[in-house]
Amino acid sequence: EITRYNYDGDSMEEFEYAILGQGAAAFAAAIKANDLGIKTAMVGSNATEGTVLGGTCVNVGCVPSKRMITVASFLHEVKQNRFAGVNAKIDTIKYNEVVEEKDRLVEKFKSEKYKNVLDSLEDVTYIGELGSFIDKNTIKAGKRELHAKYVLIATGAKSQVPRANGVEKIKYLTNEEALSLKELPESLIVVGGRALGLEFAQMFARFGTKV
Repeated sequence: EITRYNYDGDSMEEFEYAILGQGAAAFAAAIKANDLGIKTAMVGSNATEGTVLGGTCVNVGCVPSKRMITVASFLHEVKQNRFAGVNAKIDTIKYNEVVEEKDRLVEKFKSEKYKNVLDSLEDVTYIGELGSFIDKNTIKAGKRELHAKYVLIATGAKSQVPRANGVEKIKYLTNEEALSLKELPESLIVVGGRALGLEFAQMFARFGTKV
């Protein structure tokens, strides 16, 4: 979908500013650079495997998780029958349709907040390749080599899998993979009791999973 931003040449190009990353921080930097009229290259690197334009938040973070949490909360509220004289009932949940709607919302946000914005940045060139350093001012991105006076690393971070005995022998889910499930699991163990763990535990429990 973003090949229209890609450059097919193989010669060295000069930029004043290069940004490694394509998430929220990288976009904020690119927008500011464009406002200042600085010739900028944005190289599409991400710490999170599989993440595309827009980075973690819109693809596998805040947007999809909060959508799913909101649906689960609505389902929970309906089941409570809190008010006398109001009897609401939900017979079935088509979980795959809930996930498909979440995916459509992600694509909508990604277009409005990232793709369309990128199209409007006249001084920013987007390169949809993984970037690596040749030296402190030279970046290799696919077949291209870019030289920039300044380089910003904004590749983000990824969740660390705990070093628990036997974890390498099992098929586990990360938060990203859990959001991509097309079928609701019958049961689930959540390892971790901080914000993310609590959100996912409550969400799946409200959907009907034994957590």
